[in-house]
Amino acid sequence: MTKEDLTVVLAAHLKWLRCEDGGVRAKLSGANLTKVKLAGADLTGANLSVANLTRADLTKVKLAGANLSGANLTRADLTGANLSGANLSGANLSGANLSGANLLVVDLTKADLTKANLLGADLLGADLL
Repeated sequence: MTKEDLTVVLAAHLKWLRCEDGGVRAKLSGANLTKVKLAGADLTGANLSVANLTRADLTKVKLAGANLSGANLTRADLTGANLSGANLSGANLSGANLSGANLLVVDLTKADLTKANLLGADLLGADLL
């Protein structure tokens, strides 16, 4: 996915969040977003299932209620991200930085958290089994 394509998807998603004309929920399932820089982006409710987000900069990104099932987030930076209510089942979060992340009521079943940094992360109600 090109940077320009991603910009279009993000703009349409923002309109969708605001219930504006032309708004479309972001559907990035299976997208290759390796090393993408989305710091501070609002992807609330987006579909990123099985997307490749290896080494992505997702600091302070809003992913509440997003579908990240099976996504590859190896060594991604999710510092301060809001993932509340997100589906991360089967996601690869090995080496990811989740320090200070909001992981309230997150589905982490069968997720790989090997060497993930969870310092200060809020995991209240998270499903880790």
